[in-house]
This record gives sequence, structure tokens and C-alpha cells, in this order.
Amino acid sequence: MIDKSRVEEMTIKTTELATGVAVEQAIELANYYGEPGVGALITFVVEDTQVKVRRDSNPVTIVRDIQRVKAGCIEGTVGPYPMSALSAEQLARDEHTTSRPEPANLQAPPSQPGAVQRRSPDPMST
Repeated sequence: MIDKSRVEEMTIKTTELATGVAVEQAIELANYYGEPGVGALITFVVEDTQVKVRRDSNPVTIVRDIQRVKAGCIEGTVGPYPMSALSAEQLARDEHTTSRPEPANLQAPPSQPGAVQRRSPDPMST
């Protein structure tokens, strides 16, 4: 039998849980294991992002930063204590990152030289 008070760190495997549910369950595990009042450090991967939480981690900021990693705004491991508020500079950088145009290989191909382009009839011209 495991002495739950002696567990300091644990890595868990998540299944296809919603991100918020996975974070909340990991925080519950952190609260259950480890020394009373301290809890264990729980590490897991959700949405291809490594996440670390403790019993007093804020699930809202953890989920926010998981979404920021997924969007390419930040890199690396999330948690256990992300900043509670982002600076104006971070928000602007995140906005710039998420508003970039699609890479060229995902855009519609340019028309062939000399090809005839047809215009749709203008419904307002009649």
C-alpha cells in the first residue's frame, strides 16, 4: 500500500478528457497525495502539452496557458503556477501570434498566367 503522505511527485496518463476536467482531476490528485498542506506535484500531458499542477494551482490560468501553447503563443511546460494576469505586452504578442495569416502552403493557389477568371454575376447590377 502506498503511503500517500510520502508521495512528492507523480506522473499520470490522461485519457481523452476535456482539458478543464483533466486539470481539475490532477489538482484533486495533488491535494490527495503528498504531505498534508503541501500536496504532490502532478505531471501529465493534455493536448500535446506537458502540464504540472499542485493542490493550490489555479485551474483557470492552467487552462489559459494550455490554450496559449496550443495557439503557438508560448512554448514549454505549463504550471504549476502561471501568472494570474498577462501583461499588455503579452496580450499584444498573443494577439499578433494568433492573427498571423495562414502559411503559404495552406492558401488558395494563385491563378495560372493567362487563365480566364470568371466573375460571379453581381446581383445588384440588374
